[in-house]
Amino acid sequence: LREGEWTYQVGDHTERGAYRDGAKDGEWKAEYESGRTQFLGSYIGGEPHGRHRWYWPNGLLRLDGRYTMGLEQGDWTWYDLNGNVAMVIRYKDGAEMKIDGERVPPPYRPGDEAD
Repeated sequence: LREGEWTYQVGDHTERGAYRDGAKDGEWKAEYESGRTQFLGSYIGGEPHGRHRWYWPNGLLRLDGRYTMGLEQGDWTWYDLNGNVAMVIRYKDGAEMKIDGERVPPPYRPGDEAD
């Protein structure tokens, strides 16, 4: 099992963080070869939890959202290369509820028959 602090190369970036009992745990950070931040986020028992942010190679924010024990929650905001908001998706317990302010119907309704 992986345990303790780890640093390793993944594609075009380096990831740093800790494992506990073989699962990601605590704050994780990824950096591009340039040294700029590519990702910041936290994990509890291998599940993403709390605010997670991804960045473009130019250092500007690319995606910003929150997890609650592995499920997307609240507004997730995507940005273009110039830092302008490109899209916002609202999640509740991992399901998309609104895209750019428009309601998204749930994937099923209580009482619907399973396929």
